[in-house]
Amino acid sequence: MLSTSPVDIINISLGGLAFRTETRLQIGEVYTVTLDVAGKSVAMRGMVAWSVLGGLESRGGETFPVYSVGLKFLGAFTEAGESLRAAAEDPVAVEQRLAGVRFHLDGQASIAHPLRYKVRLISMHGMLIEIDHAMKVDEVLPLEISLEDEAPIHCQGRVASCHERLQQYPKHYDVGFEFKQMPDEDNARLANVVKALARKP
Repeated sequence: MLSTSPVDIINISLGGLAFRTETRLQIGEVYTVTLDVAGKSVAMRGMVAWSVLGGLESRGGETFPVYSVGLKFLGAFTEAGESLRAAAEDPVAVEQRLAGVRFHLDGQASIAHPLRYKVRLISMHGMLIEIDHAMKVDEVLPLEISLEDEAPIHCQGRVASCHERLQQYPKHYDVGFEFKQMPDEDNARLANVVKALARKP
């Protein structure tokens, strides 16, 4: 299951980018950052080269960690990079530096990252998971349910509920998902999974 979180771009070059985010990312893992610049959307895949806790932010009575992250682009800076370069020509000035060309972009950016969670209950209609952050009720996300020795089940999942687990630190949340738009073939395979789980003592 993937989620998308906003990021604050610090700087970007032909080889990678630095940004701030409230999401803890794993060093060595590959992520996709989408930049929306001058009405254009550019997706850039890269590997996290470094990540450090940069500070804490308070919002709505809660405190959130903020990480500074360096992402190294994978492969050559080709078609997507040329689109970014073209988008950057109007709203920004380009600075020449020893490390290469760097841009300061005026635009929005987000990162797609897998959600790590524990499935507590699953049925034909949805599932209950435990996760380390709150989720927005009515948010719809693509779901992928992995099965042993079989292709995964795919569908959309609507966040139906989100409740903080009491007396637990770090904070964890019980999140209920409603399954939506599941293909008939995947629905049949899910039925087999639910039946098999029901037979277990």
